[in-house]
Parts: sequence; structure tokens; C-alpha cells
Amino acid sequence: MRRKTSLLRVSAGLLALFVLLAGCAMNAPRQTALRINEVMASNSVFAPDETGVCGDWIELCNAGDEPVDLANWAICDANDEHRFVFPSYTFEPGGFLVLFADGKQRADAENGIFHLPFSVSKSGETLRLFSPDGKLCDEMQIPALEKNQSFGVTPERSAAVLPVPTPGK
Repeated sequence: MRRKTSLLRVSAGLLALFVLLAGCAMNAPRQTALRINEVMASNSVFAPDETGVCGDWIELCNAGDEPVDLANWAICDANDEHRFVFPSYTFEPGGFLVLFADGKQRADAENGIFHLPFSVSKSGETLRLFSPDGKLCDEMQIPALEKNQSFGVTPERSAAVLPVPTPGK
């Protein structure tokens, strides 16, 4: 009889845990389709900016089926004082957007050109992407990178040093 009572208590406990977790999942914020996709520090070859200069860059991806207005989205490195808040810009579904991480902080949204107020440390750092309501939507831990080496999301959806950088693709 004790064994049956213990089994019932364990079953009831597991059911309660399942209901609690299911409720948390239903109340969890919706996953965003925007993500940090690829990053390069110490660049001298790939993705020149509008003046022809090759510098650090960060690539965002809109993996969703809908366009996203980037107005009030923000990206920063580990130092929140380096936060860049986007102006209104329609980021098309399935698109890639290269951001120039050169410390210049300027935007030409009409042409999709964004310069961030920070650079990417070649010794590694953390990058974070925030939605307009301030919620953390994506974070990428960047390892130390060699010159002209990028780190990003592979086709298998894991993060790795990429064999060939693919900015904007």
C-alpha cells in the first residue's frame, strides 16, 4: 500500500510540474526571427563599407516570413554604453544585413547602411540584440578570431568559426 501511495505522489508531482512548465511555455515571450548571424573582427578583405573601407562587421538575419521594422531595436557589445538604436528600416524576410562595427555611429536607413558605436574585439566578446521593448532577443559569444576569420551560425544551426566568411549571404 505504501508503494502505491508513493507512486501516486510521484505521479501527481510530475503532473503538477508538467502543468507548471506548460503554463510557463505558453506565457514565454515569442521567439523573434531576428538574430545575430555572423561576425568578423580584424577584417581587411570582406564587406567594405560605402567608402571602400573594410572593418569589423556584424551580420543580422531575418529568418522569419514577415518584414520587421528595426525602429528602436538595439544592438550592443558587453558595454551597454555602446548601444546602437536603429532608426526605422524595413528588414525583409529571409534577408541579411551587414552592420559596420567601426565606432562611427551613423545611419543611412534609406540605403540600409548602419555604422555602430563600437568595434568587435578580436580577442572575443559578447554581442546582444534587443527588441524595441528592451527584451534580450539574441546573444552571441564571440571567441578570439584571427585576421579575416568570421564566427557565426552554420547551416546546421550551431555556432562555429566559419571556413569562409559570407557577409550579406
